[in-house]
Parts: sequence; structure tokens; C-alpha cells
Amino acid sequence: MKLIKKFDFLSHKATLTFNEKGEIGYKTYIGGIISLFSILSSFCFCIYFLYRMFGRKDLSVIYSTQLNPFVNLTYSHKLPFLLRLTDTNSEPYDEDEKLYYITASIWYGGSNDTSLSGIAKQYSVSINVTKCDINRHFSDEYKDYFKNFTDLNTYYCLEQRNSSQTIYGIYGNIYPFSYYSLTLRYCKNSTENNNSCYSLDEIKAKFDYMYLDVIFIDYTINSMKKENVKEIFIRKERYELSTVLFKRIWLYFENIN
Repeated sequence: MKLIKKFDFLSHKATLTFNEKGEIGYKTYIGGIISLFSILSSFCFCIYFLYRMFGRKDLSVIYSTQLNPFVNLTYSHKLPFLLRLTDTNSEPYDEDEKLYYITASIWYGGSNDTSLSGIAKQYSVSINVTKCDINRHFSDEYKDYFKNFTDLNTYYCLEQRNSSQTIYGIYGNIYPFSYYSLTLRYCKNSTENNNSCYSLDEIKAKFDYMYLDVIFIDYTINSMKKENVKEIFIRKERYELSTVLFKRIWLYFENIN
């Protein structure tokens, strides 16, 4: 019998009561009003927030990252790229055309799949680089972003490319990809060069401390917008360079759907 009693989970614990009715809680008129108000308020808030949630009245930022080896930045041939060398005070060099020059090219095709070696080759096409000009180097959709640059002529710009020279794919993928390559070189006298370059020692002396300034158009997600969240901004980067070390700098673009 004692063993069976131990399984009784319906038993009641002894408690103190406030009255003959056996109430274990002290209930008052004020307490009833507050309780009713709390229940009604909770119900109203639930209805209100459910309405806002299903009616999409509030912002909800949801995004994910997806790798796509076939992505094509179809607008990239219009993107302006501005480059220049500056000193420690961010001042451009005087007579910079006698110190350095910039070459550019677009590389396309290719694959890192060894089984396609000799078949999937990469090819390159040169792109002209000259001192920036608002009417020459900037397409209409990007001109307004640079019209207030008072020192625009101190930068070098890539010429506008044609629509077949866009950036596509993922660098180093087994599928074809493309990228822009820009190289800074010491000014060197040649039959094609009329700049009367400084000597190599003079150039290195001026480049004791130098920096590369890069400006270009990039895109970000504006989470405060409900539509058209893709937003343009001017991205500025500054890199320290050296005359004794070769430095390779990579800039990656992400496509926003």
C-alpha cells in the first residue's frame, strides 16, 4: 500500500487560506482592475504587432551571400577608376608625369583547371590611362558624383571600355573570368615618351614615402529603404607603397541583386 501511495501525483499540498472559501490568494478590487487592464493591453498589443508583421509595416533586413561563377557585372565597363601617387601629406607630386606612369589592361577567359591547360587560355587587351577629364572618362550616370572634385586633374583614369570588357566570373575559378590589371611603373625615357623623365635616383628620392590613392564607384545595401536597396557610394582607398618591395593589391567587387 505504501508503495502505491508514492505514485499518487494528484495529491494536494497543504496551504494557508485567507477565508472560509479556501482562497489562497488575497484578491482586491484594485487588483482586479489592474489585471483586466493588463489582459486587454496584452491582447491589443498582440493584434497590433501581428498586423504590422503581416502587413510588412516595419523594416526587416534579410540578405544572404551566394557564390556564382557566372556572375557578370554588366555595368563595370562604365565604372570610373581614379589613381594617383601622393606623399605623406596626401599631396600629389609635382610633374608626376616625369616620375611614373600607369598601364592598364583587361584579362579575360582562362581557367585554373589543369585538365584544360593550353585550351582555356587567358587573353588581354590594353586600356588607355590618361589624366582624368570629367567629360572624357565618366559616363553620364556617374558624372554627378565627381563634378565637385577640384583636384580631378591630379588623378589618372581608365578610358571608358566597351560593353564586351566587363568584369565577370570569380578570379581563379575553373570557369572563365575577367579582371582589370593596373600597373605603376617608373617613368622611363623612350622614343615614345616625351616627358624627359627624372633619373632613377631622383625618382627614388622623391618616392621615399609614397602612397597610392584609389577612388572608384562601389555599391552598398541601404537597409533603411524598402525598395531599390542597392545604393551607390564613392569608395576611397589609400595604400602605402615601397620602392624596394613589389606589392600586389587586389580589389574585389560584389554584385548586389
